[in-house]
Amino acid sequence: MESDGPEHYVHLLHCAPFVQSFPQLKRRLTQCDSQWMLNFLELNGLGILFEALTRLSQPSTASIARAYAQVEVVESLKAVMNSQVGLDFIIDDQDFPRKLATGKHITQGGSMVLYTQSRAIPMPYRAQNPSYIFD
Repeated sequence: MESDGPEHYVHLLHCAPFVQSFPQLKRRLTQCDSQWMLNFLELNGLGILFEALTRLSQPSTASIARAYAQVEVVESLKAVMNSQVGLDFIIDDQDFPRKLATGKHITQGGSMVLYTQSRAIPMPYRAQNPSYIFD
C-alpha cells in the first residue's frame, strides 16, 4: 500500500484515526489531482470522513486535540466538496444529496451541532422540537 495513496488514508482513518492523520489528509485533499480524489472517493473516503466526524462529535471528555481534529475533518470535507471531482461524485450518488440536504444533528451536552454541506453550526437544542437551520 502506497503511503501517500488514497488507500493508505482510507485504511488509516478507518482502522486507526489519529489526530495527526487529519491535517495530513486535509493537506493531501487540497493538493491532489483529480484521479487521486476520485480514487479516495471510490474507496468510501467521504463516508469514512463523515464517520470520523460523527465519532469525534460523540459526548465524551472535551479536549483541544478532539476539537482540532473535528475542525480538520470538516476542512477535509470542505476540500472534497470544493473540488469538481468531489462535487460530481456527490451529485451522482443517489443518496448523498439527500443526506446533505437533511443535515445530520448530533447532540452535545445540551446543544446541538448541525452538519451541513460545508460547516458545523452550533445551535440551541430543544429536546421536544429540535430546530434545523440551513444556510
